[in-house]
Amino acid sequence: MRSIKELHELLDKSLEVSRIQYIRFNKRMRKLDVKLASQRQKHEDELAAQRQKHEDELAILKQKNEESAKKHEDELAKLKKETEKKTKELESLFTGQWGKLIESLVEGDLVNLLQQKGIDVTQTSTNLTYQKNGESAEFDIIALNGTEMVVVEVKTTLHAKHVEHFRKKMEIFKTLFPLYKNYKIYAAMAFLRQESHSAKRAENVGFFVIKATGKSATILNNPDFKPLFF
Repeated sequence: MRSIKELHELLDKSLEVSRIQYIRFNKRMRKLDVKLASQRQKHEDELAAQRQKHEDELAILKQKNEESAKKHEDELAKLKKETEKKTKELESLFTGQWGKLIESLVEGDLVNLLQQKGIDVTQTSTNLTYQKNGESAEFDIIALNGTEMVVVEVKTTLHAKHVEHFRKKMEIFKTLFPLYKNYKIYAAMAFLRQESHSAKRAENVGFFVIKATGKSATILNNPDFKPLFF
């Protein structure tokens, strides 16, 4: 039978072994914790790098999309501008051709029409132009004799604003062309179609109103019309 001393010694050895094992275990656990922390940090770093990469790719893609959209908008704006320019050119060409046609129709009958109204003009000319010191004015048709003249403004579509504009032009006609200062000058507006009763407005101002028809022209003024003269 072992003595109490021997039992104490055995117990001390057992405790020492357990302590050593515990220390070793703690060391292994600390190493494992360090390793796990390192792996966790590495994993988090990789996730952060992936997230940053995705964000960078998204930013690049967004920038490319914005640049592409801007380029597309610029191209559309350019195309719209070119289309508007071509449309205006075509409208101008169309209006110009119609204007020339109407001028031709009106001029062909003008002398006869005015003579029927008691204005004994004998000749016509077109595109009477004034240019001086950067100022310019153009009058489509004039019909005259030695003492009288009728100045005709031709419009494809007659608007009310055209009547007022022509009235202002006629008020300075003799200033622009002093050669005709002693003439009795009347005014007329010729058109193919009208808007907002603009022909009646022109007649009320005192202008002859001439409508171009299929192959000729006709004066629309009332029989009791009293023309304004300048």
